[in-house]
This record gives sequence, structure tokens and C-alpha cells, in this order.
Amino acid sequence: MNKLPRKEFIEKSILATSVFWALGFLSGSSDDNHSSEKNQNFTSPDSETDFPSKVPSSQEFKWMTPEALRFFVASTPAILAGTSFEQSYGKNFSPKSPFLKNLDQAFFGLSRENQKDLKLVMKLVDYRVVRFLVLGLWKPFENASSREIEESLTHWSAHAAQDLQKAFDAVRKLVLATWYADPLSQVDTGYPGPPTI
Repeated sequence: MNKLPRKEFIEKSILATSVFWALGFLSGSSDDNHSSEKNQNFTSPDSETDFPSKVPSSQEFKWMTPEALRFFVASTPAILAGTSFEQSYGKNFSPKSPFLKNLDQAFFGLSRENQKDLKLVMKLVDYRVVRFLVLGLWKPFENASSREIEESLTHWSAHAAQDLQKAFDAVRKLVLATWYADPLSQVDTGYPGPPTI
């Protein structure tokens, strides 16, 4: 039987412990109390910003949870860097942007199992320790700079755990597909839009 190198063993042990801790924490709290409390104020366990006041109520979304919303508000500009997204939204990209409603619809169109898995991933990366181990980011998403978000996405995309790489790839592809389905992206594709009759 092959022995793991000490460093790799320690890294995997820390990751496994953090994931089991987070799963235990999530399943240990009452779903009704926990989700209704989070949906009311949208605060992260480690958030100290006024981000919650800018967030629309969860009833406006079919799939998007508070955790997912925090992640996508911070990460979408980085995922769509190099497209006309910044030109279209600029500094005005917020939780109330129409793009997030479209993204919510895209996630809602996935199978129930995929929706559930991706919600779990969003919940896990919202916890500081897990976020640090998966994305290499200690700060809450809403407090991180653009560069820190880009670095954390790069870290996640190259993670040693293949399942985490697949989760990132799924998230990235859905963001890209949602953007290129948006008429605002026509600048990137050169598509002049449907013909006028």
C-alpha cells in the first residue's frame, strides 16, 4: 500500500475535517430556523458589511440562496472578465441586477440533484474555514478585492479534489452560458440581434 507524503496527508486531513465539520454544522441546525433567519438578513457567519441591506428578498429567486447570491455578486465579474460584461454593468452590478435573475433561472433549470449539490457547495464556501481550504480566501466574498476573487477562483479551479474542480467548472459554464444568452453580450459575439420585420 502506498504511503501518502506527510504534507499531502496533512492537507487532506484538514480538508476532510473542515468538510465534515461544516456538514455537521449545517445538518445540526434546524433547517426552518436557520434558513428563515438567513433569508431575513442575508448575513454571512463572518460578514461585517452592510451587504444585507442591498440584497433583494429571497422570494425574488427560485434557486439562489443568500450564500449563492454573495458568491455570484463577487465572482461574476471575475468569471466574465474579458467580455463586455464590465462595459454593460460596470460598477452597477449588484444583487438586483437582471443578470442574476437570469442566472437563477439557469440554475433552476438543472436537475433537482444538481441543484441540491450546487446549493451545498455554495453553503460550504460561505463558511470561512471551508472557503479558505477550497478557494484560499479567508475574507467574506463581499469584503474581498477583485484581485483576491480572481485568485480564489484560480485556486478553486486547480483544487486537488476533482469533485471540487467539477463543481467550479459547472458554476463557470452556467455563468458563461447565461451571459452569452443575454442580449447585452451581443457586442462580444458580433451578433446583430434578430432581424426587424
